[in-house]
Amino acid sequence: MRMLITTEADRQEFIRMVQALDLKHKFFAEVKIWRKKRSLPQNKLYWAWLRCIAKDGETGYTEEELHEYFKKRFLNWREKEIFGDSISIVKSSTELNTKEFTDYLDKIHVLMAGIGIRLPLPGDYDLDDFYAKYAR
Repeated sequence: MRMLITTEADRQEFIRMVQALDLKHKFFAEVKIWRKKRSLPQNKLYWAWLRCIAKDGETGYTEEELHEYFKKRFLNWREKEIFGDSISIVKSSTELNTKEFTDYLDKIHVLMAGIGIRLPLPGDYDLDDFYAKYAR
């Protein structure tokens, strides 16, 4: 059972459902704050940035290579041994909520500014022109 609780009535319904559980069985319960996943506009901006960095940034890297690089540089990852091989497991950017994704974009923006690649932000006067050139 999963449910979004936004009202007192929702909370009372959830409590009622938990109280009705048959304790002959074992249950796993988790309650956590719901956060919206990254937004479509954030995703659109991110991939437009990657296309810009790959093409006009003349970095010599593909969009996918840049995507993997930024994930490993700025997102949580860990080394894990599987069948005797050590591999890096990197958190997927699709798992980020809107705040986490904003922080991720900010880090990329700062890094690219440091090497002379200007990336527009939401609200910039030339964002529409940027999307016309780089958005798919």
